[in-house]
Amino acid sequence: MYYLTDDVTVDAAAAVDGASIMLDLKGHVIETSTQVDTIPRVYVLKENSTLSIYDSSEAGTGKIVSHRKYAANAGVIEIRGEGANFNLYSGTIDASDVELLDKVTDDNTTSYYGAAVYVNSGTTFNMYGGTIIGGRAYFGGSVYVNANAKFHLEGGTITGGTATSYGGNVHVSADRTDGTNPGEFIMSGGTVTEGSGTDLCGNYGRI
Repeated sequence: MYYLTDDVTVDAAAAVDGASIMLDLKGHVIETSTQVDTIPRVYVLKENSTLSIYDSSEAGTGKIVSHRKYAANAGVIEIRGEGANFNLYSGTIDASDVELLDKVTDDNTTSYYGAAVYVNSGTTFNMYGGTIIGGRAYFGGSVYVNANAKFHLEGGTITGGTATSYGGNVHVSADRTDGTNPGEFIMSGGTVTEGSGTDLCGNYGRI
C-alpha cells in the first residue's frame, strides 16, 4: 500500500504499466494543473495493470481531480490496456471541470466519451464505494463503458455528469458496426443520480 502524504499537482498522467498499485489518499488531493487543450488524465492503466484507490481519512476529503478540456476519449482515470482493472473503494474522482471537446474538421465532427472514468475494451472497473463527480462529454459524462468492457457498481455514488448525447452519468456501448461484443454494467448497490443528457444510462451494451 502507498500512502499520499501531501497534496500533489501533476502536469502529465502517471502510467500504471503491468503493476498492481494500492494507493491511500489519506485525505489529500491529486490534481492536474489548469491547462486548456491538454489531456485530462491523471492515471492511465496499461495492459494487465491494477490500480486500487482508497481514502482512509476520517473526513473523507481525499480526491483525484482534473481541471482540463480536450478533444479525446480520456477520463480522469483511463483504463486502457487489455486486462487492466481499476478498483475504487473510497475517495472521490472529480471531473466537474473536465470537458471533452468536439473535434471539428472541414467535413467531419468527432465527439468523445467518458469524462471521469473511461473503461476501454477488455478492461474492468469495480466501484465498491467513494464518489464520482462527472464532467461533460458526448457519451458518458461520468463513466463510459466501451464494447467488451465491464463496470461493476457495488457501492458509492455517481453524480454530476453531463452528456450532450446519451448517458448523462453512465453510457454502455457495443461494437457500433453490428452491435456485437456489448459492454456490461452490473449494479448491485450504490447510487447513480440523474445526470444531464438524454438519459441516465445510455445503452448499446448490457445493463
